Amino acid sequence: MYHREPIPSTDWASLRDLFLIEWPKHIVSYSLLQNYITWLTKDPKYVKENVEIYSLNGDWKDGTFYLVDDSYLFFDSLDADNMRLEILLDMSLDKTKTYRCRSVNDCHLSILNRVIQRLGMKKSYEMDGLMVHTPREFILTFPDPTPPDGVYFASLNPKHAKLIASFYPLRDQSTPGLFDRTIRLNTTLGAFEKETGKLIGWCMQFQSGEMTALQIIDKKWLRSGLGGLIVVAASRKVALLGSDFFAVIDSNNVASKKFMAKQREMGIIVNIIGTTHHIVFGPEKRKAFS
Repeated sequence: MYHREPIPSTDWASLRDLFLIEWPKHIVSYSLLQNYITWLTKDPKYVKENVEIYSLNGDWKDGTFYLVDDSYLFFDSLDADNMRLEILLDMSLDKTKTYRCRSVNDCHLSILNRVIQRLGMKKSYEMDGLMVHTPREFILTFPDPTPPDGVYFASLNPKHAKLIASFYPLRDQSTPGLFDRTIRLNTTLGAFEKETGKLIGWCMQFQSGEMTALQIIDKKWLRSGLGGLIVVAASRKVALLGSDFFAVIDSNNVASKKFMAKQREMGIIVNIIGTTHHIVFGPEKRKAFS
């Protein structure tokens, strides 16, 4: 008989450390769990009220877990056949709820597809991406990048959450809250005009530890190289805190691939460590009969 059981926060570090093997192959799950261990110290009320981490029958020694934070879903397993993960997802997903599922491993995509189909749910978005990684030790050999004239770099402020959310392509009513938490609790970097203090670009670290949401919103700074400088500066901040840098590049986005090529031209090590999937799915909307 199967049942799902919460993994107590006292076990999160032990679960996290299972994903150190074959580094950086499992960097997402390691960084994800470390993120919520950190959040538990910074905002325990939010984590205790909103974050669920479950195992199957209380056994997580094979790395099988399921995590939900609001509408964001993460899961993983080190089990070879992934049978226990599929059972856990089958009994955990709520077919009336919409999920934003980030960083799905290639080896788990077929499992998620079967569960979505069995529950009668439907995908509304799917993006395939390349997971890229730069080791912390290499990043620390780089000096801090100098911003262009008239621009300075600084951490984002929660007051910027609403503006940033308005540029997020998969936004909904919960998105400003997500960015507020991300800005308050994780590593972020903004580019600002010196003269006006106006925010013109940014990059931030999501729940999984992935650096994402790179955006330049002032047209005059597009194709200026500012985006690359923001990424390098943000990666330095992450490295100084003890972490490797990783991000996802849309595998169908020519601009993203050119951006990665430019990073390499700058002498930055950017290793592709796998393919990942970002999927949004929820209840299938049926047409009403008139």
